[in-house]
Amino acid sequence: MYSKSPFGALGLLGTLVVVAGCTTTTHVPMSDDARSQIESTDVVVGLQQQEIYAEINHSHVSAATGGGLIGALIEAMVDTASAQAAERFVEPVRNALLNYDFGDELAAALRKDLNRLSWLNTQSFETYYGLNSTKEAEAIERSNSDMLIVADSRYFLNPAFDTLKVMTSVRVHPKDGELVAIAKEAAPDLQRPLLYRNEFAYTRKLPVSVSNREEATEAWVASEGAMIRQALSEGVSTTAAMMALDLDVARATYAEHSSQVEERQRKSYDGVTGTVLTDGPDLILMRLQDGTLYAASKK
Repeated sequence: MYSKSPFGALGLLGTLVVVAGCTTTTHVPMSDDARSQIESTDVVVGLQQQEIYAEINHSHVSAATGGGLIGALIEAMVDTASAQAAERFVEPVRNALLNYDFGDELAAALRKDLNRLSWLNTQSFETYYGLNSTKEAEAIERSNSDMLIVADSRYFLNPAFDTLKVMTSVRVHPKDGELVAIAKEAAPDLQRPLLYRNEFAYTRKLPVSVSNREEATEAWVASEGAMIRQALSEGVSTTAAMMALDLDVARATYAEHSSQVEERQRKSYDGVTGTVLTDGPDLILMRLQDGTLYAASKK
């Protein structure tokens, strides 16, 4: 374990983070046998985007009208108009981030946090833009290490423009023959053998009150984009810390502590319900039912 983290005391959190970990579907924890076999690890940070974007509220005209071609056409027109409006508001945010490289920032944060896990024996860190299944397969084939960690990340604003979201899917692909066998035994139902898998979510609301998207955009980009840059930096550091923490809690630890740790409080925060792992003045961390780790800034 490492000592510095947005979550505070990791000795306690390392125990608490196992709660709700045994009945998940998304989460595949790292096998204990695998940890002792890993001699080298490559890391790929993957992004399917070049710049920040905004979610839109999709219309449901087609469903409301019973489907059909006309309903589908109306729905497409409404969604197109929503996307165009979102583009208009997100453009100033993009301009405020012209010299900010999210992929490089996340790779640097992961390098710092994952290097602290000595058993990973990390080697190379690369950033892939336009990541897809083909490029991921090529990265797996090209890696000369025992395993490859792929952190596939997205960052965007919600439809109201008042919340930044960073969503990251992490997959650990075994390359070494023994590790492949361990992965297949640990998670036999997976189509491709994985030593580890999980999802990480981070959200941060604007720290000021706004009444519409125009005001939200102005707040994000004020002072040369100070708020959006700070929010992204916090999202990057929190994501890297969550990922290192979750990787470091091995499968046996889940099994050992699941019957010993008392049931933690289930709580809903900002519409998300999960088991609370830590709830401080600046950050709440929860494990969702499917194993996802969710962190929300309170700043």
